[in-house]
Amino acid sequence: MNLRILILFFLFTPLVHGQDIQLELPRETYSQGETVQAHIKTDLELVVPLSIRNFRLVDPQGGNIPLGQGFLKLNNQEYYAYFDLPLQLKNGTYTLSLDNVRYKKNGGSSLTSATKTITLEKRDSSLSIRPAIFFKIIHPLEQPGFSLILSNTGTNDLDVSLSTDADFLRVPAEKKALRKGTTTTLPITTSVVGKKEALFAGNILLTYDSRTYTLPVILQRVASEEQAKVPEAPQKAEQPLPENALAFLKPLLDITQTLSPDQALEGSFPLINNADTTLTNITLTLSEGLSSVVTVKPSFLSQLSPRKQAGIIITLNPNKNLNRNYEGTLTILSAEGTKIVLPIKITLKPARKEQKETPQEEPQEPLEETPSNTRQLLLLLFLAVVLILLGAGIYFYKKKKSLERRPKFPFT
Repeated sequence: MNLRILILFFLFTPLVHGQDIQLELPRETYSQGETVQAHIKTDLELVVPLSIRNFRLVDPQGGNIPLGQGFLKLNNQEYYAYFDLPLQLKNGTYTLSLDNVRYKKNGGSSLTSATKTITLEKRDSSLSIRPAIFFKIIHPLEQPGFSLILSNTGTNDLDVSLSTDADFLRVPAEKKALRKGTTTTLPITTSVVGKKEALFAGNILLTYDSRTYTLPVILQRVASEEQAKVPEAPQKAEQPLPENALAFLKPLLDITQTLSPDQALEGSFPLINNADTTLTNITLTLSEGLSSVVTVKPSFLSQLSPRKQAGIIITLNPNKNLNRNYEGTLTILSAEGTKIVLPIKITLKPARKEQKETPQEEPQEPLEETPSNTRQLLLLLFLAVVLILLGAGIYFYKKKKSLERRPKFPFT
């Protein structure tokens, strides 16, 4: 009997799978390039706080997929994680796994884990958001704000509707048009000064193509600025990134091309990470002046490992409808701050009218006077003179004869 009790004890006590830890996702179906938001709650006393190292995305074959993640600890019982699904993933069923969660139990420690299933279905409309949650501890006179980065990672243009369910949040517009392959930054502001609450919690709602992101915004007010300083664990000094941490494999100062109205031009430009650390959340953004006549694929890279390359395809005038000159920039920016600004200039080539060349008659050379020609001319002049003299002689001869025949009157 004691042996049976002992066996049951070992069966049920070593591991707890998701009973005391909750992993929640706002939805189960996503498209490549969209942002996954994970909310973690637990009432366990953790031995070590959770970090991004506890998360794994597993493909249908069981392989781990590297992710550029954002992670936020609200307190010891609540965490948020978010990441973009890589564009190159195939459709299928993936598993988000929260592993190796060690907590205190009965004077010792134990492990637990939790998993969620993600179904990946390719859609033409896809949106990435940064950040996917905003949390800050503020002092009484502080009025915080932050930048919300939206990236259209799909193949369709998007109309993104913005709203909020909290009166302390301010969004800059109710709707934002976002062309395919472009990124925009929206300033989010707050109004909390003069209000008595110690905790402000609300959401920004972003709706596009029948899908919605709910972005939590949490502000926790403290009595003094000293309390607002959250002690940070000592960290190893990080090596600064080199100036050319992110660069094109071959030097590229700018792109300048002259094109005819119906001419398209495409090129592949390898992007390389020269740093010793992985660069994450790399956005490729065209300025407003270029977004209608230039496409860049991909427009977002979740990460680029050290010394690795990613092919960037830039197409000029893809719709073959160039009607004027265009000038602007392509900005490539990573979450770590490394940046490339590439000027692009497209000049419209004037349309050439095709004209049929009519053969021109070659000018004839003047005839040269030869000795034979001169003799012929003299002979003709001689004959003309003889004829004139002969005619004149005949005329005077006939006149003389006529005078002789007339009757003569005697002179009186």
